[in-house]
Amino acid sequence: MDNKKKVVIFLHRIEQIESLVAIAEEYRDTLLVIPLDAEIEDYMSSRGMPFISGLRYRTPDTSSVELGEQWPAQILESKRWSFFSYRGVNLSQLYFLSLQGYLTHLFYYVDIVAAVLAKHPSIERLIVFSHGTGGPSFGSVLVRHVINACVDAVSAVAVQTKKEILVVPTSTTLSMKSGQTIFALKRTMFGVCIFLLNTVIAILVRPKKIRILASDYWKNISPYVKNLDSAEIILNDRLESFNAGLGNIWRFRMRFIHGDSFVVTSTKHREEASENIRKEWKAIKGDHSLDAFAYRGVGLGGLLTSALDSIIGDAVTRVLKDIDDTHAMLERVSPHVVILRSTVSTQTHFVVLAQVAKSLGIPSIEMQHGLEYYGPGSVSLRHHAEFTCVYGPLTRQQMEGVGDTSTTAIEIGSPRFDVYVRAKNSRAPVSASKDKDQITILCVSPAIDPGGDSPDTYETYDYYQAVAEAVRQIPNARVIFKFRPGPNRDTFVRTSLARLFVETPYEIAQFETLASLLPRIDIAISCYSTALIESLQAGVPSIYLGLSPEQKMMGLHHFSYYEKEGAMRIATTKAELTNEISSLVSDPKLREALSAGAEAFLKKNYLFDGHSSERAAAFIQSFATKVPATSGTVTRL
Repeated sequence: MDNKKKVVIFLHRIEQIESLVAIAEEYRDTLLVIPLDAEIEDYMSSRGMPFISGLRYRTPDTSSVELGEQWPAQILESKRWSFFSYRGVNLSQLYFLSLQGYLTHLFYYVDIVAAVLAKHPSIERLIVFSHGTGGPSFGSVLVRHVINACVDAVSAVAVQTKKEILVVPTSTTLSMKSGQTIFALKRTMFGVCIFLLNTVIAILVRPKKIRILASDYWKNISPYVKNLDSAEIILNDRLESFNAGLGNIWRFRMRFIHGDSFVVTSTKHREEASENIRKEWKAIKGDHSLDAFAYRGVGLGGLLTSALDSIIGDAVTRVLKDIDDTHAMLERVSPHVVILRSTVSTQTHFVVLAQVAKSLGIPSIEMQHGLEYYGPGSVSLRHHAEFTCVYGPLTRQQMEGVGDTSTTAIEIGSPRFDVYVRAKNSRAPVSASKDKDQITILCVSPAIDPGGDSPDTYETYDYYQAVAEAVRQIPNARVIFKFRPGPNRDTFVRTSLARLFVETPYEIAQFETLASLLPRIDIAISCYSTALIESLQAGVPSIYLGLSPEQKMMGLHHFSYYEKEGAMRIATTKAELTNEISSLVSDPKLREALSAGAEAFLKKNYLFDGHSSERAAAFIQSFATKVPATSGTVTRL
């Protein structure tokens, strides 16, 4: 290698630091190291390793989020893609979110890499490390593309600027063969046990009035199905047999199935559809229409084509078969109604189940589980169940306002929020905290997951830093950080909190429920999260903190109405957060007014009265009088 050339190395995973050390000596004084992740920078700083932060080159706007939604709409929802369907299932909608997620990540990295070269035109060679894995075998079909979005971005910018590029492979030493064999054996044994359980329940428990097929977790559906004594439930997730409990399995004549149990061999119709999809896609690639797509002056037509190649390949090799299998499953099970965890998902089976049910005349229902967002760059616009049971009139009006006509909004409330009526009743009056020696502040922690919704870890660190600076001004303040139960890159987060909150006592609650924490809380701070809705229900004075351009855009779009009605406060800068917390801490009457404002706002805009479970059960029960559109029966599943 020519060591005299000006070289830049981009790091996007912490494990790449070892590879950096191995090759950095070759470049010596010609090397510029730019990490693109707050955790990587923290690690390098602690070891005295020189670098320039990628944060310095990032454009602080929302274009990556907004264009991430606009480009898939321009492509997949155009007339040119009307061919992309099968047996009434719109395949474009199955893959919309996957493409949106990949583009959002790609834009994020292209923006930084292009800015680096604009700032340092003397750079001649770009180096980036491959991830070294294809990613998990579940989730988005574009997970491999998301994981390699940084490599794709560096490559695209290098080609555009006519620079040399070196992609250094990251080796993996995983030996999976024996593990796969053991897993296959366990799965077979588990399948036999489930078959025996299903058979015993089907024979010994009499059929019920309404048959429900649910593709959801038992913890989500149990609050309302427990009001349905006349229901039998078939769960499209065999692992939920461990969570339902034998008593509920018996009570609801519960069976557990898997899509693989309803395999339809290849058909002439499917083969013809596959051939037509391939032919149409070949024609689109031939007209070079995708070459026009560019971001920050960098042409991304080739990467778009590669991503769409993966989508087409997944459709013709897997999803068309899934659609046939789902038809067979519904015809065999013959449910009165289908319940879905989410149809806004990169997991295609949810959308397939919803659309196949619709084609067979079987009602499908999606329960709103989280806080949705209907502004620019939304991922909430495209629901696919026939009915979406929403939190209340505000959500319904928002859905109608953006023209989400693919589903009918039904005002139900939230069965899982019924608990907050009791939580609020058990909470001490806000004014009672004025004599307390300590102010307890809940901070809802955003997840740090570059492979998830956003690749930006800097904004998460800024969020923690803003909270630390604000509470540092409050005597006797204590902070409870509410983590998500899953992985949170604990080492980095916990180290950051220890550094930032050295002067403020705090604790981390990871597996406790919010309902159990909120009675202890005086003030809540949150990013864009359903946790804010929960804190308002519990009567806790709440502040929305949106520092990054994306979080600011989302918060102002959705929560401005709340603030105007006196239900909560909004802070979009560190100074605003400090002022809001200081005001609430020093004025118990203000906290009391905010709590009262939240109660009035929720009563007006949501159905959080403790009776959502009853409404959900009644709505489901209304389908019991309808004869299922299919004619199959369930005896052994």
